[in-house]
Amino acid sequence: MTTIAPGEVLAVFERQERPGTPLTAPEVAEVLGCARRTAHEKLTRLAEDGTLATKKVGARGRVWWRPPSQPPAGSDARERAGSSHRPGEDTRAQALCELHDATRELMRAESRADVYDVAVAAASRIIGLRLSGLWLYSPDREVLEPVAWTDSGVEEYGEPASFPIDGSLVGRAFREGEHRVYDDITTEEVYDPETRARSELILPLGGYGVLNATSPEVGAFDEADVSLGRVLAANVQTALRRVDQLAERRARRRELERQRDELATLNGINVLVEDTVDALVGAATRGEIEETVCEQLATSDVYLGAWIGERASPGDIAFRTGVSDDGEPVGSVPDAGGGGPVPDAVARAIEENAPREIQRSQGDEALPDALRPAGKSADEVARLAVPLAHADTVFGALVVQKPGSDGFSDRERTALETLGRVVGFVTNAANNRQLLLGNTTVELEIAVRNTETWFLLAAERLDATVSVDGLVPTDDGVIEYVTVEDASTDATP
Repeated sequence: MTTIAPGEVLAVFERQERPGTPLTAPEVAEVLGCARRTAHEKLTRLAEDGTLATKKVGARGRVWWRPPSQPPAGSDARERAGSSHRPGEDTRAQALCELHDATRELMRAESRADVYDVAVAAASRIIGLRLSGLWLYSPDREVLEPVAWTDSGVEEYGEPASFPIDGSLVGRAFREGEHRVYDDITTEEVYDPETRARSELILPLGGYGVLNATSPEVGAFDEADVSLGRVLAANVQTALRRVDQLAERRARRRELERQRDELATLNGINVLVEDTVDALVGAATRGEIEETVCEQLATSDVYLGAWIGERASPGDIAFRTGVSDDGEPVGSVPDAGGGGPVPDAVARAIEENAPREIQRSQGDEALPDALRPAGKSADEVARLAVPLAHADTVFGALVVQKPGSDGFSDRERTALETLGRVVGFVTNAANNRQLLLGNTTVELEIAVRNTETWFLLAAERLDATVSVDGLVPTDDGVIEYVTVEDASTDATP
């Protein structure tokens, strides 16, 4: 069995092209030619005694790296480290780990706001600047609007401003779609002379906007900063595209659910309308017809009561009858409590012979107490007034109440309008005694004592039997259909 000395493990890190490069246990095991478990144990011990640094990455991953030795006090290296714009960052490995963590957070973001916050915080940690921010493109105004920024940057530089697409360094980088590094913006033709910023790193995010980092020092950004920043910007752009796609899918899902619910509701309404029409067959008077309609609607699972108003006098609509949401009939306003005119929308529905939705501010206006749904305010109930009409005659308006604030869909309005037409037709037939019962025959025997009746005179003159088969009323009188039996061929009327 081959024993791996700690020095051999450290040598793997020393041979890396870049000092501080993070490595995983499988990578070290492959170089040493040992088992992954052995490499992991050696790395763990070296991390415990401080020789190596380690960090968890991902759900189950971990990396190790060799921190650089601290330079002697007073040396040039110490001075350079102290003046770095990335305080606390010892190696590029730490920045890579920060970038890795930020990418994971970005890919878990559920909204644009989450992406903005993660991006700005990551830019500040990775590049190490106090002022980092994200600006979104506003096509209406042709500017880049700040949407997220570091608090420390605001303390040092003030509230971030918007950048015009034309006439600003940030706008130019966004328009050209290329990252820009300005070591000293005071040497550029376009810059704000009052700004405290001297160097700037601008990272376009496609058509979304830009990620920006600013420093008060000249030449604050090196190649590593640019490389890390470009990777972060690409990840931010991918995350924004992802959350937009998620939002679109959620919107489509909500729309499909809404359509499904609407179809289910419409199917229930159509069944309800059919049942109501069937129930109207047995109603002989207008009162029975109206009570049947209100009862069918009010006792369904869809609506919270129904009532009917009619034209009482020019410009005045009065309550006629109704059924509350608990199925109790409401015969009249005085009996039910309340009084006065009904909502104006009911009058308009009758006058214009068209459905009208009742505004919520008028929903409970002068309604009988029994018709107000229990435990619900006017804002929680939608109401629709449907005319009860036959041809040009409008007998009144049916008012239907339903829970919710979405109102009535076009399909639902059409179904209820059809019901109103059916009720108007049946009411007209009842009022004029013209119910046509195709499979019903009524036979009457009538003794007529008036010998001047025309069919008696005709029977006597023809010496025959004259039967009256039917009567049809017309505007000019009545048309009678008769049958003559046993008349001789030479008889004349």
